[in-house]
Amino acid sequence: MQIEVIEYKGSKVKKKIKQNGAISYSQKGVYLGVDVKTGKQVTTTITAGNLKEIDQKGNRARFDLEKM
Repeated sequence: MQIEVIEYKGSKVKKKIKQNGAISYSQKGVYLGVDVKTGKQVTTTITAGNLKEIDQKGNRARFDLEKM
C-alpha cells in the first residue's frame, strides 16, 4: 500500500493506493460542530473513493449533527 498526503481545499487528505490499484481517500479531524447535549466539539474521519465524495460526506455528516 502506497500512502501520499495531498492538499485539497486547504486541508490534508491521505491518498491510499492499494496493491490491486484501487484508490481511496481519507481525511481526519473533520470538524462537524458542537454537540448540543454535551457542549463538546465533534470531529470525525471521512473515507471515500474520490475527492468529491469527501465533500459530500462531510456536508452530510454536518447536516445529520445539526438535525439531532
